[in-house]
Amino acid sequence: YPREVVKQALHLEAAAVIFSHCHPSGTVQPSSQDRALTKKLKDALALLDVQVLDHIIIGYGNSQFFSFADHHLL
Repeated sequence: YPREVVKQALHLEAAAVIFSHCHPSGTVQPSSQDRALTKKLKDALALLDVQVLDHIIIGYGNSQFFSFADHHLL
């Protein structure tokens, strides 16, 4: 939930965050839900001047990853 992420960022007095999660399927392409949640989190944190540096998706069982920052999606 975005509010839990915001609470944790405030608790840690974070100036910036990096999100990551694993796709058990092994594919690292972001889903529409990944894109929507990243935007929602970025917008919520922007209100507090907390920068989202990246969101990294890791493929389960392989060494592939997808970086939102590398693909200019932030």
